[in-house]
Amino acid sequence: MIDFIDNYYTKSYFDSDSLDKERAKKKAFSTIMPIIMQEELTPMQSLCFRYKYENNKTQTEIASLLKLSQPTVSRHISTAKDKMNNQLGYCYIALSKAIDEYEQSRTAERSEYDERNELQTGWGLPDSEHGTGEPERQSSGQVWQDAQSVPGAEQSDAPERH
Repeated sequence: MIDFIDNYYTKSYFDSDSLDKERAKKKAFSTIMPIIMQEELTPMQSLCFRYKYENNKTQTEIASLLKLSQPTVSRHISTAKDKMNNQLGYCYIALSKAIDEYEQSRTAERSEYDERNELQTGWGLPDSEHGTGEPERQSSGQVWQDAQSVPGAEQSDAPERH
């Protein structure tokens, strides 16, 4: 099992698929760790754990501060670390699955977008800057003006002459 605690506090432990993934996981762990400490650890386990990992104190220093023996401090830290790693393991699995599903949906969206763009470029629509040999389309205003210039256009209700 991954030692989330040592890796969280000492180095980057996530497989570096991307920096964004690593940031997301680290952010999630930062959010959940205080909750796990509060809900799963005894006050003494939490205190020893924090002194060790957040304040970089040695077990001997912690023992002196809390007036405990070094082996007792060691047990508190070890138990706290085991509980934290266990809970963080579940979080890591859930988070990894959520990130993978998100990336799959984004990949599918990008694929659909690319396919639509390929279809549009395959329609063979003329480029407006290049002539196609066909007469240009006229705006409705231009068509109306052209119609007015045709003899007899103003008498549209008049019978046709042969």
